[in-house]
Amino acid sequence: MSIALAFPDSLETERLLLRKPVIEDAKVIFTTYATDPDVARFMTWIPHKDLQETVEFVSSCIQDWSDHKSWPYVIMSNEVSHNLLGMIHLHRTKHDISVGYVLAKSCWGQGIATEALQSVVDLCFTQQSVYRVSTYCDLENVASARVMEKAGLTFEGMLKRYEIAPCLSSEPRDCKLYAVTR
Repeated sequence: MSIALAFPDSLETERLLLRKPVIEDAKVIFTTYATDPDVARFMTWIPHKDLQETVEFVSSCIQDWSDHKSWPYVIMSNEVSHNLLGMIHLHRTKHDISVGYVLAKSCWGQGIATEALQSVVDLCFTQQSVYRVSTYCDLENVASARVMEKAGLTFEGMLKRYEIAPCLSSEPRDCKLYAVTR
Protein backbone atom coordinates (compact mmCIF):
# COMPACT_ATOMS: atom_id res chain seq x y z
CA MET A 1 0.00 0.00 0.00
CA SER A 2 1.48 3.34 -1.03
CA ILE A 3 1.40 6.41 1.14
CA ALA A 4 -0.84 9.20 -0.17
CA LEU A 5 0.94 12.19 -1.62
CA ALA A 6 -0.06 15.73 -0.73
CA PHE A 7 1.10 18.37 -3.18
CA PRO A 8 0.17 22.03 -2.73
CA ASP A 9 -2.20 23.73 -5.18
CA SER A 10 0.54 26.21 -6.08
CA LEU A 11 4.27 26.70 -5.81
CA GLU A 12 6.36 29.82 -6.37
CA THR A 13 9.92 30.17 -7.56
CA GLU A 14 11.98 33.27 -8.22
CA ARG A 15 10.34 33.87 -11.62
CA LEU A 16 7.46 31.41 -11.76
CA LEU A 17 4.12 30.48 -10.28
CA LEU A 18 3.13 26.85 -10.70
CA ARG A 19 -0.54 26.23 -9.95
CA LYS A 20 -3.35 23.75 -10.45
CA PRO A 21 -5.02 24.20 -13.83
CA VAL A 22 -8.50 25.65 -14.17
CA ILE A 23 -10.81 25.25 -17.14
CA GLU A 24 -10.24 28.89 -18.12
CA ASP A 25 -6.62 27.97 -18.92
CA ALA A 26 -7.73 25.95 -21.95
CA LYS A 27 -8.08 28.91 -24.32
CA VAL A 28 -4.68 30.30 -23.35
CA ILE A 29 -3.01 26.88 -23.65
CA PHE A 30 -4.64 26.43 -27.05
CA THR A 31 -3.40 29.76 -28.40
CA THR A 32 -0.03 29.77 -26.60
CA TYR A 33 1.40 26.35 -27.45
CA ALA A 34 -1.05 23.47 -28.01
CA THR A 35 -1.44 24.24 -31.73
CA ASP A 36 2.28 24.83 -32.39
CA PRO A 37 3.89 21.99 -34.40
CA ASP A 38 7.37 22.98 -33.14
CA VAL A 39 6.22 22.58 -29.54
CA ALA A 40 4.48 19.26 -30.28
CA ARG A 41 7.40 17.83 -32.27
CA PHE A 42 8.84 15.62 -29.50
CA MET A 43 5.64 15.31 -27.46
CA THR A 44 3.28 12.34 -27.16
CA TRP A 45 0.47 14.38 -28.73
CA ILE A 46 -0.12 16.12 -32.03
CA PRO A 47 -1.00 19.82 -32.27
CA HIS A 48 -4.57 20.48 -31.22
CA LYS A 49 -6.94 21.21 -34.09
CA ASP A 50 -9.68 22.91 -32.09
CA LEU A 51 -10.26 24.41 -28.68
CA GLN A 52 -12.44 21.48 -27.58
CA GLU A 53 -9.38 19.17 -27.58
CA THR A 54 -7.63 21.54 -25.19
CA VAL A 55 -10.73 21.89 -23.01
CA GLU A 56 -10.89 18.08 -22.72
CA PHE A 57 -7.19 17.92 -21.86
CA VAL A 58 -7.50 20.57 -19.13
CA SER A 59 -10.63 18.83 -17.80
CA SER A 60 -8.66 15.58 -17.51
CA CYS A 61 -5.87 17.44 -15.66
CA ILE A 62 -8.39 18.83 -13.18
CA GLN A 63 -9.88 15.36 -12.70
CA ASP A 64 -6.41 13.85 -12.15
CA TRP A 65 -5.88 16.29 -9.26
CA SER A 66 -9.24 15.30 -7.77
CA ASP A 67 -8.44 11.60 -8.11
CA HIS A 68 -4.86 12.04 -6.78
CA LYS A 69 -3.80 10.26 -9.96
CA SER A 70 -1.29 12.90 -11.09
CA TRP A 71 -0.48 16.52 -10.40
CA PRO A 72 -0.30 18.81 -13.43
CA TYR A 73 0.69 22.41 -12.84
CA VAL A 74 0.42 25.29 -15.28
CA ILE A 75 3.59 27.34 -15.40
CA MET A 76 2.91 31.06 -15.11
CA SER A 77 5.25 34.02 -15.06
CA ASN A 78 5.58 35.54 -11.61
CA GLU A 79 5.36 39.01 -13.12
CA VAL A 80 2.29 41.23 -12.90
CA SER A 81 1.06 39.89 -16.27
CA HIS A 82 1.01 36.26 -15.00
CA ASN A 83 1.37 34.92 -18.56
CA LEU A 84 0.82 31.19 -18.98
CA LEU A 85 4.12 29.74 -20.23
CA GLY A 86 3.54 25.97 -20.24
CA MET A 87 2.84 23.01 -17.98
CA ILE A 88 4.72 20.54 -15.82
CA HIS A 89 3.09 17.26 -14.83
CA LEU A 90 3.92 14.88 -11.95
CA HIS A 91 2.94 11.20 -12.22
CA ARG A 92 3.42 8.65 -9.45
CA THR A 93 4.90 5.24 -10.25
CA LYS A 94 5.70 3.17 -7.12
CA HIS A 95 8.35 5.16 -5.17
CA ASP A 96 9.07 7.37 -8.15
CA ILE A 97 7.61 10.57 -9.52
CA SER A 98 7.88 10.85 -13.29
CA VAL A 99 7.84 14.42 -14.60
CA GLY A 100 6.88 15.74 -18.01
CA TYR A 101 6.88 19.34 -19.14
CA VAL A 102 6.09 21.58 -22.08
CA LEU A 103 6.78 25.25 -22.75
CA ALA A 104 5.57 27.73 -25.32
CA LYS A 105 8.21 28.31 -27.99
CA SER A 106 8.52 31.97 -26.96
CA CYS A 107 9.87 30.73 -23.58
CA TRP A 108 12.56 28.39 -24.89
CA GLY A 109 16.15 29.08 -23.92
CA GLN A 110 15.35 31.23 -20.88
CA GLY A 111 15.90 28.68 -18.11
CA ILE A 112 12.17 28.49 -17.37
CA ALA A 113 11.89 24.70 -17.82
CA THR A 114 14.99 24.20 -15.66
CA GLU A 115 13.59 26.41 -12.90
CA ALA A 116 10.22 24.65 -12.99
CA LEU A 117 11.81 21.18 -13.02
CA GLN A 118 14.17 22.01 -10.13
CA SER A 119 11.26 23.32 -8.08
CA VAL A 120 9.12 20.20 -8.56
CA VAL A 121 12.07 17.91 -7.83
CA ASP A 122 12.52 19.73 -4.52
CA LEU A 123 8.77 19.51 -3.92
CA CYS A 124 8.70 15.78 -4.62
CA PHE A 125 11.39 15.13 -2.02
CA THR A 126 9.25 16.78 0.64
CA GLN A 127 7.06 13.68 0.30
CA GLN A 128 8.22 10.95 2.66
CA SER A 129 7.43 8.09 0.25
CA VAL A 130 9.19 9.55 -2.79
CA TYR A 131 12.74 8.32 -3.27
CA ARG A 132 13.26 9.07 -6.94
CA VAL A 133 12.26 11.68 -9.51
CA SER A 134 12.72 10.83 -13.17
CA THR A 135 11.99 12.17 -16.59
CA TYR A 136 12.88 11.25 -20.14
CA CYS A 137 13.08 12.82 -23.57
CA ASP A 138 13.38 11.75 -27.16
CA LEU A 139 16.94 10.92 -28.13
CA GLU A 140 16.95 13.85 -30.58
CA ASN A 141 15.55 16.38 -28.09
CA VAL A 142 18.90 17.85 -27.10
CA ALA A 143 17.38 20.96 -25.48
CA SER A 144 15.20 18.92 -23.13
CA ALA A 145 18.12 16.67 -22.17
CA ARG A 146 20.07 19.82 -21.30
CA VAL A 147 17.19 21.06 -19.10
CA MET A 148 17.28 17.78 -17.17
CA GLU A 149 21.03 18.01 -16.68
CA LYS A 150 20.90 21.66 -15.55
CA ALA A 151 18.11 20.73 -13.10
CA GLY A 152 20.47 18.24 -11.45
CA LEU A 153 19.17 14.97 -12.89
CA THR A 154 21.66 12.33 -13.98
CA PHE A 155 21.58 10.44 -17.28
CA GLU A 156 20.79 6.80 -16.45
CA GLY A 157 20.59 5.27 -19.90
CA MET A 158 18.68 4.72 -23.08
CA LEU A 159 15.11 3.49 -23.20
CA LYS A 160 14.99 1.66 -26.51
CA ARG A 161 11.84 2.11 -28.60
CA TYR A 162 10.14 3.61 -25.54
CA GLU A 163 7.74 6.37 -26.58
CA ILE A 164 5.81 7.39 -29.65
CA ALA A 165 6.23 10.99 -30.77
CA PRO A 166 3.39 11.03 -33.32
CA CYS A 167 4.69 14.16 -35.06
CA LEU A 168 7.87 12.22 -35.90
CA SER A 169 6.87 8.57 -36.19
CA SER A 170 4.08 6.09 -35.60
CA GLU A 171 6.61 3.73 -33.99
CA PRO A 172 8.19 4.02 -30.54
CA ARG A 173 11.41 6.01 -30.50
CA ASP A 174 14.51 5.79 -28.34
CA CYS A 175 14.53 8.05 -25.29
CA LYS A 176 17.09 9.24 -22.75
CA LEU A 177 16.25 8.58 -19.08
CA TYR A 178 17.32 11.03 -16.37
CA ALA A 179 16.72 10.76 -12.62
CA VAL A 180 17.72 11.96 -9.19
CA THR A 181 17.34 10.02 -5.94
CA ARG A 182 17.57 10.82 -2.28
